[in-house]
Amino acid sequence: MKLKELIEQILGDLQTETNIIDVFNDTLTGEKKLSLIKDKLLECEEFSECEELLFLDKPVYEDTINDKKYLVETFKVYDGHKISGKVWLYSIMLTPKMYQNEFTTVKDGAGITPILYNPITFNPMKKIMLEFNPQDNPNQLHDLMDKVINNPSEYEIKGERYALIRCYIENNK
Repeated sequence: MKLKELIEQILGDLQTETNIIDVFNDTLTGEKKLSLIKDKLLECEEFSECEELLFLDKPVYEDTINDKKYLVETFKVYDGHKISGKVWLYSIMLTPKMYQNEFTTVKDGAGITPILYNPITFNPMKKIMLEFNPQDNPNQLHDLMDKVINNPSEYEIKGERYALIRCYIENNK
């Protein structure tokens, strides 16, 4: 199983059983929450090469032997990414939906953008994009616009969510 799939599964389960773990902004943080899913985390592809998985309650690992402190780092987890070494995990989370730099059409040469905010007024807006040949019959454009308006979910540009981890990794390799 991939880490992203595990997080989505846990968050989906928690929507119905919110008394098990308190979740804020799709984030699981701290030893108390993460230790409940340690076995599932170790089954994830990303943690398959992890020598030891420990948890932190604050975003600082304190090495009492060497009297040093290390801040956790944030990593976006990519496909095929493997974490090796000794890991002190502070949190796992999902990013907000992320989109490509340029929006493209989704179906039939049309697409609806995600909500964009005017940076001056902060008013939300969406845009409908249509590709058409100006030499085509204008009725084709009207028909396409009707399809988009009547079925907006089919034409929405899809965003992607990614898994993020915040941890300190001591890699002996």
